[in-house]
Amino acid sequence: MRYLLALLIPPVAVLACQASLLASLVNGFLWLIAFPGVVFGFGPVLYLVTAVHACLVVSQFYQERRTVEIKAAVQTALALQQKAQATDSASSTVVMPPNYDPARDVYRL
Repeated sequence: MRYLLALLIPPVAVLACQASLLASLVNGFLWLIAFPGVVFGFGPVLYLVTAVHACLVVSQFYQERRTVEIKAAVQTALALQQKAQATDSASSTVVMPPNYDPARDVYRL
């Protein structure tokens, strides 16, 4: 939905992605210049610039959101792993047989 908004009304898409106010203002200013510029021939280029900028901002917004979700999942997994290791090490210890060589992961004869 934000990508569609970025193509139709780029400044609103930049604002919706909670980008910096300066980026939104610059995008809005260029977008306002683009409409009268269509008559003089340079408007479509400015509109394309604002749309591309808005699409990049939307892409960055989604990337940051995925990164936060992945970071939270990794932290949860690490916490669960540490908790499992704490309970495993407290309840039992692993005893290796005397003929086991851990460097080679084989049994010596």
